[in-house]
Amino acid sequence: YVDKTQADIIAFQEVDSKAAVQKAVGDGYAIYLSDRAQSNNKHLQFSDTNQYTGFAVRKDIEVSDPADFSITRGNSKLRFASYIVVNPSQKDELHLLSVHLKAGCSGAYKNSRDCQTLSQQGEALAKWMSEREKKKEQYAVMGDFNHNLSYQRDWLWAIMTLGNDAQLVTRDTQADCKVRSNKNPSK
Repeated sequence: YVDKTQADIIAFQEVDSKAAVQKAVGDGYAIYLSDRAQSNNKHLQFSDTNQYTGFAVRKDIEVSDPADFSITRGNSKLRFASYIVVNPSQKDELHLLSVHLKAGCSGAYKNSRDCQTLSQQGEALAKWMSEREKKKEQYAVMGDFNHNLSYQRDWLWAIMTLGNDAQLVTRDTQADCKVRSNKNPSK
């Protein structure tokens, strides 16, 4: 698939290691795995399987790797937003985030822990996007939102765009997939 698309930059989610990504994309890409995978963040990792976000970037593209950040309050083991800057300090500099947001709140807002967490994550992304716009920096947020942001008057998209002019470039892309429960496959 990577060979077919010839993508310059790939945002990934749910990856356990750099080696797994490298195996999928080949040697022509530099891998930027979430800072949550670093040993100084052991307290934010699960003891068994971890799912990290990050990027695979063609090696001939200049990239800086600022610190990632947690988009969930407290010492949550939920995924960080992986952050890179493409062509740093150049006219076409581009700030990118790879995110994997909380599952379990894919439709209307409910007063559940999952929806509250997703709302917090939306607020953190809105703040980051507003900061980029204040500094007149180009940006994109990519990943698995576990939510269909293109619903008319979607509550999460409304939160994410508070105080910024973000555009949903996938608004007209069909999102027909639906996560099924492992515990209840008919659900």
